[in-house]
Amino acid sequence: MFENEVPELGYILHPAYWGNGYATEIAEGLRNWIKCQGTWDRFVAFAHPENLASIRVLEKIGMTAAERKSVNGMQAQFFEMSLR
Repeated sequence: MFENEVPELGYILHPAYWGNGYATEIAEGLRNWIKCQGTWDRFVAFAHPENLASIRVLEKIGMTAAERKSVNGMQAQFFEMSLR
């Protein structure tokens, strides 16, 4: 986790499976699971700023763009969703 005590939504798909809607299904499932836990006020996710497909997935599930940060030397656009 990049923020203490805040869950981070994440997924990776092999390129052969891109463009089939699987990332959105995965992200929705993870979002719903995090919500059902009732433990956290919010969660975060991030994507490379040029990865428009991943950014669109995060926006589709209702996440809002937050700040840009460096993750392991790579720029990343962070997103968040409030659960309250």
